[in-house]
Amino acid sequence: MDFVALCNSGLEELTAVELSSFGGSNVRSENSTVFFSGNLEVAYRACLWSRFSSKILLVIAHHPTIDDTGLYEQVLKTGWRDHLQVERTFAVECSVAAEVENRHSKFTALKVKDGIADYFREKSGTRPYVQTQRPDVKLHVYVGPSETTLSVDLSGESLHRRGYRRQGGAAPLKETLAAGIISLSGWDGESPLVDPMCGSGTLLIEAAMIYGDIAPGLGRSYFGLLGWLGHQGGVWDRLVEEAIDRETQGHQKKWPEIIGYDGSQEAIAGARKNLEAAGLEYKISVACREVRRLHPEKREGHLVSNPPYGERLSDKVVLKYLYRFLGNRIAEHFSGWRVSIFTSNPDLADMLGVQWKNQYRLKNGPISCKLYNSASDQKVRTARKLSLATTELPKEPAELLNRLTKNYKKLAKLAVQHGTDCFRLYNRDLPQYNACVDVYGTLFHVQEFAAPRSIDPEVARQRFSLIIQSVRALFGASREQVYLKKRVRQRGKTQYAKKKKTKESKLFEVTEGPGRFLVNLSDYLDTGLFLDHRLVRMKIGQMSENKRFLNLFGYTGAATVHAAMGGAHSTTTVDLSTHYLEWAQKNLAINGVDLQNHKMVNGEVMAWLCDAKQHYDLILVDPPTFSNTAKKKRTFDVQSHHGELLNRAMEVLEPGGTVIFSTNFRSFQLDESVQQRFLCEEITKQTIPFDFQGSSRIHRCWLLKKH
Repeated sequence: MDFVALCNSGLEELTAVELSSFGGSNVRSENSTVFFSGNLEVAYRACLWSRFSSKILLVIAHHPTIDDTGLYEQVLKTGWRDHLQVERTFAVECSVAAEVENRHSKFTALKVKDGIADYFREKSGTRPYVQTQRPDVKLHVYVGPSETTLSVDLSGESLHRRGYRRQGGAAPLKETLAAGIISLSGWDGESPLVDPMCGSGTLLIEAAMIYGDIAPGLGRSYFGLLGWLGHQGGVWDRLVEEAIDRETQGHQKKWPEIIGYDGSQEAIAGARKNLEAAGLEYKISVACREVRRLHPEKREGHLVSNPPYGERLSDKVVLKYLYRFLGNRIAEHFSGWRVSIFTSNPDLADMLGVQWKNQYRLKNGPISCKLYNSASDQKVRTARKLSLATTELPKEPAELLNRLTKNYKKLAKLAVQHGTDCFRLYNRDLPQYNACVDVYGTLFHVQEFAAPRSIDPEVARQRFSLIIQSVRALFGASREQVYLKKRVRQRGKTQYAKKKKTKESKLFEVTEGPGRFLVNLSDYLDTGLFLDHRLVRMKIGQMSENKRFLNLFGYTGAATVHAAMGGAHSTTTVDLSTHYLEWAQKNLAINGVDLQNHKMVNGEVMAWLCDAKQHYDLILVDPPTFSNTAKKKRTFDVQSHHGELLNRAMEVLEPGGTVIFSTNFRSFQLDESVQQRFLCEEITKQTIPFDFQGSSRIHRCWLLKKH
């Protein structure tokens, strides 16, 4: 007897090996198809045990490919009473090869159905009825370039339907593909298996079924072979009993740890339902945990995952930073582990920074994907660190070089103590050198302030040039490590507007407390991280556990990240700029924070507060000193409008909650009506960080509560 197994593209070799192990002979494979011969027991084993096949077809006739009318005549001559009883139901499925033109699969299926019905009318005066869902017998027609094949579909419906899926995630893998990923990953069944983004748990369940020697078809209630007239019930029953015995033995052996995490409570709830349906709830453990909390329990193991890759979540730009975070986490904590990642986007795979040992091309539905497998000896990344140059320094400008050296030796130690690699190194310390120098990791952001009119422009230019030369000499920095800006008084939107590019736009990672943040040193006057608000953000992280956090004028979401890292129940970030909200999402992603509990709102803050329905436990109000919106023809001045702003913010504050209000307006005075209406505590001194101790007026900050 001749059979055909259909499978996912890329799984042909696995399927062929599997069919040979079932006793199949003359096994050969083509694109998504494996041909084999054998008796019915071989085919029954394939239906019950194949992990990679989607269908098992019994070939009953071959005909030259002709038009649908000719095919109808051929169908009339086929001995259908060997396969189907007139009182049984049937259905016809058709697939047409891409090379065959002017052929519609549904019309061809209809002509075959008519031929079968008319065959029975001629033989018995009546006909079997069509039932599209789970018919007694399902027939398959394949129209090739030269030959058309008629088959009985012994599987009845796709074998990826194992019977355990009670709930799927956003884009669940087919079970057959998941089994292929596990097999191709090389997991040995001896070491722990961890999926950090497990979704509905398909990879975990398929891995457990492979390890536990559990027949994937054992949980199915329907097979096409059961209603087929040639069915051998005794053979089938024996194979089912054998599968039950093997599953029992599999459950009794010692199992490795098989663990899944996901940031979505809903996904984990669905995974648990699927585990119970598969009878594996005691063999696999799953928990709601964001990727940022991923840590290995053992020194060695296998991490396998199907992270989102763009077709499933639309924002590929944000996903890039999620992959980068995952790569950082793997490098830092999983150096002795093997890693297998399934994705359609090679650029995202590259973001992981993992050394890939081999790759397999696979299809996830219509999407071309690859499975990337690492070696076990992953190299631990060593981050570059800033340090003073060991070469001899120029003699001039001695005063500036001495001040930069003194500042660095003091501030670098404090930066380490405070868990940050970005700080203000120089803040106009010497009157003749009117600039600020900020350190961001191993990069420098140098801002020149406009010189007074009494200073000759050429003298000012020379002095600024000396600042740049001194920074480069002191730290051995290249030109590419130093970013230059000129600061003048800003009004309206100009502070946040994009500047003329001098270098290729790029986001760099820096560290602040428990988080990583993206800064842009070239395109904007500000970098995306206000250094003077470091302690305000850290305080938010300390206050956020289980809180609903609202970030007004959210900018790049740095405070939102601290709230999320501090265990906030949820966050809402409001900003008028879609660009900055996207930046905020990137900041969350690069910290492994699941975005579903962190809402981004594009809107004008005052108007949004008027319509807000939700209440919050912790609110940050950090408005610009001045801004205007051309579309709304609305102007905001922090001194004039902060009273109204704070009143509206307090209206959405839960009783017992806290508003943190901060402003960089140096001449700011808190409105007396605000002080009378609310409990106000100024905490400015506690929020000035170590690198701004000489600039106590850099900002002012209050805690506000309801009476």
